[in-house]
Amino acid sequence: MAALAINILALTSEAFQWILASAAGQFLGQVSYTLYLLHVLIVHWAQRDTYEYMIGEGVDADEAVPYIFLIYTPILFLASWILEVIVDRPSKQFAGEFDRQTRRNRPAP
Repeated sequence: MAALAINILALTSEAFQWILASAAGQFLGQVSYTLYLLHVLIVHWAQRDTYEYMIGEGVDADEAVPYIFLIYTPILFLASWILEVIVDRPSKQFAGEFDRQTRRNRPAP
């Protein structure tokens, strides 16, 4: 339902279109796939270990969650951006060039 609502807003709302066209919206669009791939590793590994450590040190659970969010969100976005630049973008460029070359040099039937 949320995806449908976002699509409808993107098609009908000028304010929402402006948000999506902003630099932040463009950045989120660029890193979305690598963010999707990395977030599971960060959430299930690093965040959980940090949470358990903080609870073990006597930090209240309601205080630990915002700290963990503030610690790992920038790390996750930075790692996603780095992977987008060094892995995702070059592979997209390679795939595009490979497709153009194979369309130009089609073998005879």
